[in-house]
Amino acid sequence: MSPSQTLNCRCGISSFKEHAKPILDVTNERSKNCLRESGILQFFEIPDLKQNISLLTILVKAYSRKHKDFLIGNVYVKFTANQIALMLGLPNRGVEFKFERRPFAAYEQKDLLLDMERLSKADWSEDIEKSRVDILVKYLLSKLLFPLQVLKIPQCIHIFCGVEEFQRYNWPSTVHKFMHS
Repeated sequence: MSPSQTLNCRCGISSFKEHAKPILDVTNERSKNCLRESGILQFFEIPDLKQNISLLTILVKAYSRKHKDFLIGNVYVKFTANQIALMLGLPNRGVEFKFERRPFAAYEQKDLLLDMERLSKADWSEDIEKSRVDILVKYLLSKLLFPLQVLKIPQCIHIFCGVEEFQRYNWPSTVHKFMHS
């Protein structure tokens, strides 16, 4: 990657929080506690950090597909699921989620955002509250953990629902495999 090229990533903390805030503001405390206990709420509370694009570019260039490590100086540095677990604050245990880039759902990122906006304005009911929590989980998966270049959402994320379901999976291991792919 030359210095004139830019590093593009859909994994933007500030836009993630901007879109999540309206729906979190109307989510009840019981649901927020459930999100907190599962480790999900912490992602919505990440402080805004300015991304160091130069440093990220250097790190991306240092990645060796052959070794699946980063070449720093003359040393290959492993990047493991345990390190991702430390960064995400999620346990490195449980069943691995079968993330599949394809097939894509007919549901796209813009549809997800429109549903989030609609749910943030809807009157309260048990079904609406469940939908709010489910959509926040889908948004987390599609925007932060598995950001794709295309604005489509994989079917495996579209059909995913529930905080209880989220707790079953080993997200650090799955994110690790996603990053290497």
